[in-house]
Amino acid sequence: MSPDKKINKAGLVADFRALGLGSGHWVAVHSSLKAIGWVEGGPVSVIEALREVVGDGGGIMLPLFIRPRGQLIDLSVTQSYLGLLPETFRNYPGVIRSAHPTHSVGILGPGALEMAEEHRHASYIGRGSPWDHLAHLDGYVLHIGCDWSTSSILHLAEVLAEVPFLDVAYPGWETGVVARHTDGSVISDIPREVPGDSAEFVLVRREMERRGMLERGKVGRADSVIASAREMLDVGVGMMRADPEAFLCHQDDCAVCPRGREIISKLKQKRKGGK
Repeated sequence: MSPDKKINKAGLVADFRALGLGSGHWVAVHSSLKAIGWVEGGPVSVIEALREVVGDGGGIMLPLFIRPRGQLIDLSVTQSYLGLLPETFRNYPGVIRSAHPTHSVGILGPGALEMAEEHRHASYIGRGSPWDHLAHLDGYVLHIGCDWSTSSILHLAEVLAEVPFLDVAYPGWETGVVARHTDGSVISDIPREVPGDSAEFVLVRREMERRGMLERGKVGRADSVIASAREMLDVGVGMMRADPEAFLCHQDDCAVCPRGREIISKLKQKRKGGK
């Protein structure tokens, strides 16, 4: 794209369609609005372009994660830390925020209310979460100008693969969080199947790229990649079952990966001792 070319809704519609999105599709979006460039109409134009592409029969999801602060969280007003596009989506007409204190998802489309409510009974990004529904709907995950450390659905792959470090929580997440949902009810999470570090999720991207399972393109000026949610899970689960330790980072100051590696080491020693 020429640096002088304006980015508008019509151009974004064309970009999304060029990536393979179409009527009736469900898509979860991870994004950097800055990478897209200045858009006429701002982030609302991005959302409306997606809506035009997927139509009334399709749907859109954006993560609306928050960090626990030790007080009762009010999900009707609490902003996500994930940027301007998710925050704009949170306030967009018709969007339903799923019933999880910290890892809620904004959902727009048929069945959004039911999906949002089921998250009340699911773990952060586990079975029954919106990410699980996305895969069952044969949906897609679109990364716009961001890397795969943002790939929330790969935490579901960790759950399905039953990696041994599933219950290793970041400091401050060990005791659970209480929140007031948008419908006024009080919801709480039980610290189980806790999402850990995601720096090594790039391994799944590389493997899918090797297999020719990714579509690349531009959204505005942002390098973008789209993949089948189901295929991301299939590849991720297979890799995590084969070598869960490969998905732990090597940063000494990481609060979770060294503990996960210690768990794996103890399991290996136990298996050796049992032979």
